[in-house]
Amino acid sequence: MPTYQRAPKNVEDMANAILEEFEDHAPVLKAGVKIDFIFAHADLDEKSGEPINNAITVRGRRALGQCKKISLKDRSVGRGDAEIVLDGDHWKEVGDAERKAILDHELTHIEVKEDERGHLVDDLGRPVLKLRIHDVEFGWFNNVAARHGIHSCERIQAKQIIDAFGQFYFPGLCVKNEEQEQAKQPSRRFTNIAKDMVPAN
Repeated sequence: MPTYQRAPKNVEDMANAILEEFEDHAPVLKAGVKIDFIFAHADLDEKSGEPINNAITVRGRRALGQCKKISLKDRSVGRGDAEIVLDGDHWKEVGDAERKAILDHELTHIEVKEDERGHLVDDLGRPVLKLRIHDVEFGWFNNVAARHGIHSCERIQAKQIIDAFGQFYFPGLCVKNEEQEQAKQPSRRFTNIAKDMVPAN
């Protein structure tokens, strides 16, 4: 079972900087939403030291972060309004650019409920929250896509995503001129890694 610990203060500092930098987080700042930041760590095999589970699992899959609303009961004893759990093992392995992206993703799940008078508050005077769902979500089976090709919902959705958002999610497919050379660089890097993993004949 994963273990948990409060994330260090610099995680909260990075989150606060993100909230101030991007305008779409303004309602969270204005409402004074309090967020608890937690690191989750996978269990390690005693002999090998390798992880034997995921630090965070969402719907059966590994996740690098997870955002939740905190119950009224837990807020009444001093918890935040929301909590963001981060994969602490992954966090140690990546740089600030990826850390910032993960935090921004989790913060974007937090929405403040509002009416014509402003943000709503609960019995404790704390902002009432809802969790924003992803703009794009999918559930695909590789074998169904292989069996039914362009008629499968997997392939249809993939095409819709590429047509609508390709420049964001699949930059190598939707770039021009000088961007094309940059887009080739990561693929070359991954090709080299793959070559290293193939045993020599």
